[in-house]
Amino acid sequence: MISAEDRTVLAECAARVREIFPEARVWAFGSRARGHAAWDSDFDVCVGLEEGGSHPLGHRMGGGVR
Repeated sequence: MISAEDRTVLAECAARVREIFPEARVWAFGSRARGHAAWDSDFDVCVGLEEGGSHPLGHRMGGGVR
């Protein structure tokens, strides 16, 4: 089970992503999501976006997001 601290980090990450992509689905996976993280574990986050269309992030990066 994800720790309370990591849940807070995930919620903040999701809120920031949704400022740009309101429809985004955001979830954690890996050791932090399973509750097995060490102090130096990374935080694996997946962001799901609707396929198609033009996304502002793609324009910021100089290309389209697919």
